[in-house]
Amino acid sequence: MESYKNLWAKKQETNGNFEWMPLYIHLSDSKNVSAMLWEHWLSDSQKNIVINSIENGDEFLAKNLVMFLGAIHDLGKATPAFQIKKGFANSDDLDMILKEKLEQANFIEISYTHLSSINKSHHSLASEYLLYKYGVKEDIGAIVGAHHGKPVDTFTIIKNQAAYEANYYQEEKNTNPIYKKWEQVQKDIFDWALQASGFKSVSDLPEINQVGQVILTGLLIMADWIASNTKYFPLFSIYDSIDFNLEKRAEEGFAKW
Repeated sequence: MESYKNLWAKKQETNGNFEWMPLYIHLSDSKNVSAMLWEHWLSDSQKNIVINSIENGDEFLAKNLVMFLGAIHDLGKATPAFQIKKGFANSDDLDMILKEKLEQANFIEISYTHLSSINKSHHSLASEYLLYKYGVKEDIGAIVGAHHGKPVDTFTIIKNQAAYEANYYQEEKNTNPIYKKWEQVQKDIFDWALQASGFKSVSDLPEINQVGQVILTGLLIMADWIASNTKYFPLFSIYDSIDFNLEKRAEEGFAKW
């Protein structure tokens, strides 16, 4: 199984049942919900504000950007700092099982990893930092970084994440195999998000002004909220194999909402 499929985005224990949401499924759900909110929830005037906020923008480009934001907003969860976090409302057993899944996918010694500065890299901040490293400009990065409601005060905060390499790669040295493992899985998710949203490379991403950023931040928060609601997008038993149509799942979840 591909390594990225073992990364979790959400986990919970319900009546003794261990449940989780793989990160790749949550990102796909959020991408698809973002597109449907653009089509069915935003007013024409709001769409036009966004389109006019994009340099050389049109509706096709605007919708692609909306999908990219949904697809990449939780990239920061593909880090050891997030993956070793203890759940709020579950036993240690579920945390351990999910770490074992990562070990089986060759995230070596993740079960025993301790990060001294783990709280310095909240996943929304981590998402923005990784986008910055990939050459995504501040306009799009700021939308992703603010998807929990609060952007960073200065861009220096993003750049300073370089001091916490182990939060992102488990080790400080970029020659270490586990460092390269995390680096690769993060880049794979980023490349998928670009392609799934109709972009060939970072240079194809449009620039958007602050007015458009505000609307798209609100849209992203809304999409993430809907895609995170387990009534519409249920979690999976930790013991079940996962094989289903992601597009159909999104349509059914959006219809329920």
